[in-house]
Amino acid sequence: NGGRQEPERLARLALALDRDNIRALVLYGHRRALLHRDYQGARELFERALDVAPGAAHSWLWSSYTFAYDNEPQEAIRRVQQTLTRSRNCAGRQRISRRWSRSRRLSCVFSKKV
Repeated sequence: NGGRQEPERLARLALALDRDNIRALVLYGHRRALLHRDYQGARELFERALDVAPGAAHSWLWSSYTFAYDNEPQEAIRRVQQTLTRSRNCAGRQRISRRWSRSRRLSCVFSKKV
C-alpha cells in the first residue's frame, strides 16, 4: 500500500514547492478521481492546471477521465475535443484516441448501477 501512496506524496510535495506545477496538479487530480473517486477534488486540481496553462493538451485529456468516471460523458467528450485541438502532432492524437477508447469502456463500468 505504501507504493500506491508514494506518487500522491510526491505530487503534494511538488505542489507545496510550486502550487502551479501542472504535472503535479494533473497527476494528483487523476489519482484523486481514479483511486479515491473524489471527483470534486480532482476537478478543482484540473481547473487549477487549466487556469495556469489553458493550452496544455495533457491537462484537458486527463481531466476528461474524471468526467467520464463521474458519468458526465458530454463534458468528457468536450474535453477530449479540446485535447485534440491543442495536440500538436498526429502521433499524439493517435495516443489520445487509444486512451479515450479505454476510458469510455471504464466509464461504462463506473456508471452501471450496483
